[in-house]
Amino acid sequence: MGPANVRLNPIGAAACFAFGLCMVIYIFGFPDWFQKEQKISLKELLSVSIALVERGGNRVRDIREGNTLAEKSKGKTKEGADEVLTEGDMESHRAIVYGFAKTFPGLQVISEESDIRPVSFKLIDNVNSKNDEVDKLIKNDMSVPFNKVTVWVDPLDATQEYKGYKTLEVIEGRADAYVHTTRIKKWDICAGNAILSAFHGKMTTLEGAFIDYSSRREVVNNNGLLATLFDHYKYLEQHIAKPMEHNKEKR
Repeated sequence: MGPANVRLNPIGAAACFAFGLCMVIYIFGFPDWFQKEQKISLKELLSVSIALVERGGNRVRDIREGNTLAEKSKGKTKEGADEVLTEGDMESHRAIVYGFAKTFPGLQVISEESDIRPVSFKLIDNVNSKNDEVDKLIKNDMSVPFNKVTVWVDPLDATQEYKGYKTLEVIEGRADAYVHTTRIKKWDICAGNAILSAFHGKMTTLEGAFIDYSSRREVVNNNGLLATLFDHYKYLEQHIAKPMEHNKEKR
């Protein structure tokens, strides 16, 4: 019997290779060098944030003027204070969170409120990603990976005091420090923290650690906070750490 000739079908070979490649990608995912890292412009993010905050504020104002706040309690904090939810909360939440979702798909946004109501992005107005004042004040833009950015949202409701107000008192020199000794939600302090940092001030826990806003799983800062514009660690040591240690010794 003579030798058999084997001829490789190029179409079949290509199909087998493609199938094998698909299986490898399905099991192991795309290699890092194959994936293009998605980035976001910080100037555009700031401009969109300003536009969405204004949109959320307008929703709250309309509800206030229409006397349709529909206030109800979500429960109580560990300190015994009522946690209030209003229609203004939800409308502001929807305006801001869904606006971010439409403008920057995939951006991590953490809001005080949650909404299980389905939403159609067709019903959400587009957001202008350009702001003249931002362009005037910030000449150089910076783009960072999406996975390095987390946006925290505390919808406006005007039912209680604003935590950011206390930080502004420090920035404007009407208070030496803002001290909070109990647990506090990060969406209540992140905006004030950002503004304080821009003025070279500091906000830390009462243990002196900077507050981490990167985690979606931990939305509560359990270790109190100290916000100052000057002499932060000196103030922390003299007025916070030593009295706390003294109280522990007395127990």
